[in-house]
Amino acid sequence: MNLRNPLTKCAIALTTLLSMSNYSNAQFRLPGIIQRYQMGYSYPMAWAEYKRTDRITAADGSKFDSTVTSKTHSRFSFGGLVGTTIPVKRLGAKSMFAISIDMLYNGYLWDYRAPMFSGFDFNDNGEITGYRYSSDYYFDGMTVHMAMPVGGDFKFGCDALADKSIRFCGTVGAGAYPSMSATVDASDAGFGFGINPYAKAEFGIMAGICFKIRAMYTFGNIPFYTEGNSISSLAGLDSKSSLTGKQSFSLSLIFMPFSWNWKESGWWNSY
Repeated sequence: MNLRNPLTKCAIALTTLLSMSNYSNAQFRLPGIIQRYQMGYSYPMAWAEYKRTDRITAADGSKFDSTVTSKTHSRFSFGGLVGTTIPVKRLGAKSMFAISIDMLYNGYLWDYRAPMFSGFDFNDNGEITGYRYSSDYYFDGMTVHMAMPVGGDFKFGCDALADKSIRFCGTVGAGAYPSMSATVDASDAGFGFGINPYAKAEFGIMAGICFKIRAMYTFGNIPFYTEGNSISSLAGLDSKSSLTGKQSFSLSLIFMPFSWNWKESGWWNSY
């Protein structure tokens, strides 16, 4: 071998650089909790029951109570999430059980249709005989909803082993969904706190980094707000209201920005 040949020198230098690069890549690994960090955008949907109790006080001191309920659903919504997973037990060649922890932020716009107090009825002597409600009153509401779902996941594929050589991944999981909400609408505002069960499923693909689609379903009574205080300026009207979710569903696009640092196994380093 002629070491003075420029082509030989270039070949030796390239081989050395590749060897150093492979060694460096093999040595440098981010912490597992960082490698499994994920973030994404969500489109959440929710269905709820609006309930309001009005205490009406007339000018002569007469009092009337009335309770109205109405079904509603989110008219527009948006959301975001961040989270990670903590490996617990490897179950097979390409699967494991893990604990998942996420932080969610969702915003909901509601479209209400509920009866609303509109005035009193009087007799010929000017005495109050009753009160009236508008049956076709439409109004909007908005909820800011934050949650920290924690649960157990059965994971398969590249996401399970943090291995770039595996093309696809999947997850099924369930757990607890503690949440906090703040809601305001046309006449009331309040806060809600609760814990609900949830179930989820994910499917992903490794394409430079790992991308996943998640579907999550939360069920039970979700307190978007309870015992809301009236913000109405109508004299003689005091309201207490609540907005209770009956179920929610969200679709999320998730990406794992540090999955480029996952290991890559194959026939060349498996033995």
